[in-house]
Order: sequence, then structure tokens, then C-alpha cells
Amino acid sequence: MRNELSEITGIRDQDHERYKYHITLGYIHRYLSATEAEQLQKLTKDCMQKVAELRRNIQIPSVEFCRFNDMFAFEVLHRL
Repeated sequence: MRNELSEITGIRDQDHERYKYHITLGYIHRYLSATEAEQLQKLTKDCMQKVAELRRNIQIPSVEFCRFNDMFAFEVLHRL
């Protein structure tokens, strides 16, 4: 998948073979209080534990390379 995306986009970074894909679960739009930050850390840790337990059962039918202007619509440019 990594090589195919590189061919489609023409992008190949120095760490092409080592780069680890990631996701963003949320964006913070204001500073958190100490209590809120602690609660967020606990929630994130709990969620990551659940994901780790489930990941053996997660199946992705196909990977889609998309273009988007906002988070409301994704135009599929290519299916891998």
C-alpha cells in the first residue's frame, strides 16, 4: 500500500520504509484544566486498550485515497 500510494501521488519521503501511519482521534481547541487533562488522559488510555483488544478482529475491505475540503465529504480518487 505504501509503495502504491507513493506511485499515485509522486511523494516519497526519506523515511518511506519506516514511516508509521497514524490517525487523529480529536483536536483540542482550548487549554484544558488539570482535571480535564487528567480525565482526557484516562479516557484515551482506556480507549487505546479497547482498540488493542479489538484490533485482531478489525478488517478493512479496501483502502481509499481521498481528497477533501472539510470533514463532511470525501472524494475517492483511488482504491488500493
